[in-house]
Amino acid sequence: WIRAYGDVALQCHSIEYTHYSKPLKRNYNVLAFSPEKDFFITVYFDITKLAKQIEESEQRIRSILNSAAEGIFGIDAQGRCTFCNKSALRLLGYQSEYQLLKYNMHDAIHYHRTDGTPIRKEDCPVCRACAEGVPIRVDDEYLWRADRTFFPAEIFAYPQVKDGVVQGAVITFFDITERRKAEEELAESNRSKLVLLANLPGVAYRCGFDDSLTMEYLSEGCLELTGYRPEELIGRSDSNFETIMEIEDPKEMFASWRETVRATGTYMGEYPIRTK
Repeated sequence: WIRAYGDVALQCHSIEYTHYSKPLKRNYNVLAFSPEKDFFITVYFDITKLAKQIEESEQRIRSILNSAAEGIFGIDAQGRCTFCNKSALRLLGYQSEYQLLKYNMHDAIHYHRTDGTPIRKEDCPVCRACAEGVPIRVDDEYLWRADRTFFPAEIFAYPQVKDGVVQGAVITFFDITERRKAEEELAESNRSKLVLLANLPGVAYRCGFDDSLTMEYLSEGCLELTGYRPEELIGRSDSNFETIMEIEDPKEMFASWRETVRATGTYMGEYPIRTK
């Protein structure tokens, strides 16, 4: 400190820093300046109370972050990790935030695709969000764990902008492995149902519960049975059941159907149809 104060006196400039006094157990903000060459003045501001408030605020924020189920981490303008919560460590397979702090997060967890091809930073949505200052959400990316395994992730990036300059970003992410699995199982189930319905004799259909019972789905057997392609009847109020039903009052039958549906029962009936 003698050299620093000497420079202040000789160069006629000022310095400011924080100092903790162990004997006094106090925090100070210190300002040293030179009113004229070869002299300096030092002013101590007691900021112990303010420092404690800041520390308590940081602890509250840290507690909130660590209570979140999603992974959360922050990066600076160069992409280096500035903080991460416990969920981020767990999802990424790290034991301590010190394993990530100050490291470039793109290089650590998003460096290449699942086929091994590298991901350039200019192609990374999170890096682009930082560069452009625009929030993004993606759910078609993969993140890499510490053990070099990967998982599909939904990622949100929120750039932090001050005075028009991007200072960094806060990123939240979820492991969507189970969601992807459920989506794939549902898609496979739907494919199986479509194959089954396409091979059923006659027509299978699903309709809405509006006044016209607008058709929402028709199996391919519709063309052979009625002469109408499914797309000619699906979603159209002017071409629906009434178009193909050869009965005097279809509304009466519709009313019967609705009563059956409300009672969660099964309706069975016969009616002639009109072909195209």
